Amino acid sequence: MTTRSWVLVAESSRAKLYEAKTKAAPLVEIADYVHPEARLAQRELITDGPGEDTGGAPGLGPHMFDDEVSPKEEEAIRFAEMLAEELEKGRVAKKFDQLILVAPPKFMGYLREKLSPELKAMIGESVDKNLTREKPEVIREHLQTLL
Repeated sequence: MTTRSWVLVAESSRAKLYEAKTKAAPLVEIADYVHPEARLAQRELITDGPGEDTGGAPGLGPHMFDDEVSPKEEEAIRFAEMLAEELEKGRVAKKFDQLILVAPPKFMGYLREKLSPELKAMIGESVDKNLTREKPEVIREHLQTLL
């Protein structure tokens, strides 16, 4: 049986989606994604300071609200969500049998959080590296035992 694999090579601001039609087939790029917001400087992503509570209860006084995630992390999470939606469309359309993820550890975590249980079940392997700027042949070398 032929196993069609999709290989997502991603980081917080760019990603490429490849397909390998068989274990021996070369990786063929099928999509290129860019998320320029993740490249902006932190100060460009912040519209104003943290919110403030004037302290409605007596004796408590005002205090600041801090963001739990930075604006840069928020953009990376948005990009991971968009990529997960694209992968889900491919899964529903039965365009692949196996999914391989290649991403730096932090972005890999964001991506995995956004994947549906059905997509997670299709993950053959994952590689914790940033290979987004590498040629398909180099990526293939890193995946030699996975495809």
